[in-house]
Amino acid sequence: MINLDQLRIFPAVAQSHSFTRAAEIVHLTQPGISKHIKQMEEYLGVALFDRAGKKATLTEAGTILFEATQGVMAIVDVAEQRINDLKGLRGGRLRLGSSFPVGVYILPRVLSKFRKRYPEVRGYSRNHG
Repeated sequence: MINLDQLRIFPAVAQSHSFTRAAEIVHLTQPGISKHIKQMEEYLGVALFDRAGKKATLTEAGTILFEATQGVMAIVDVAEQRINDLKGLRGGRLRLGSSFPVGVYILPRVLSKFRKRYPEVRGYSRNHG
């Protein structure tokens, strides 16, 4: 199976045309990069790169995977950013429920301060009597 680490490593090799340079980009060793690419090639049953000396160029299969990888990683990057926004309260949705007195007398002040501090968090509240 191909994992996300490999999907991050693969384009680094493809764009730099070098296993050594890709290792610098993704902060791994060159043998580690080679191992990941070899595992991907074994899983897919095709060579992904033509290796000529120190230069690595995509094969036709590699080009197909590279194009697909761009879309997949864009989606993963968006998901990771949204999750990071949730962790930092820069996004997401706040849901509240309260009794009538709390909802009328306490929450408005608290929510006003919260909204000023975290304007990207959307709110949803409902009073229960």
